[in-house]
Parts: sequence; C-alpha cells; structure tokens
Amino acid sequence: QQTLKPFGLHLETFPDSGGARGLSTTQSRSSGQDLISLPSTCVICAETALDRHRVLTIIATHASAVLKQPLTDEQILSLFLLLERPIEMSEFCEEGMGTPVSVIAVPKDELEEMLPKCHFSVA
Repeated sequence: QQTLKPFGLHLETFPDSGGARGLSTTQSRSSGQDLISLPSTCVICAETALDRHRVLTIIATHASAVLKQPLTDEQILSLFLLLERPIEMSEFCEEGMGTPVSVIAVPKDELEEMLPKCHFSVA
C-alpha cells in the first residue's frame, strides 16, 4: 500500500465486478495519463523469467526442440510463478503425492538435476 500511495493509488475490491481486485485512484486523472511507472527490473515477462530460472530454459528448449511445441509466454510465466512460490520440504518428502497429470519428457540427466533430492525417482 505504501508503495502505491505516492502515485495516488490504492488496492481496491470491486463488488460490481464479482469481487475482483485492482488499483483505484485517489485523485482526478486525465484521459491517457500514466497511473504508475515502474522500472523494468520490477516487471517479469517470459524473457526475464527464463533468465531467472535455468530450469525454465531447459524445459522451454526441450519443448521447442524435441517436442516441437514451444511454450507460450503464459506457460512460461505460470511455471515461473510456481518456481517463485515458497515450497515446504514436506511437500516433496511425504508419500502419496500422486502421479502428475502431465509432464514434459526431459532427458534423465537433466531431470536428475531439477528434482529436489528427497523426491528423486527417475525410471
């Protein structure tokens, strides 16, 4: 909230939009006026996500070169968000995680490098 205050903005829940959340202005604005300006270091796009996580680059390269199905920007950003999420070790060490709904076929040596050591099983 404090970051938005100097720009005359605050977080708002909009009941008329089904409870959607977004930014609301606290001052009059001209049509076309910028609401906020952020440095590029504060913005994540598919390219910067790939730069931040080597595993994303491996998966994206494999999907494009081997599977002939390049990942979309949305898929890359979704994977990035999962990688950025704090993960409890218990999530990977407990039994009964089940079989993933879908996986990208990655060569064994690359997969071994990506998997957390306590959830390490490569057929």
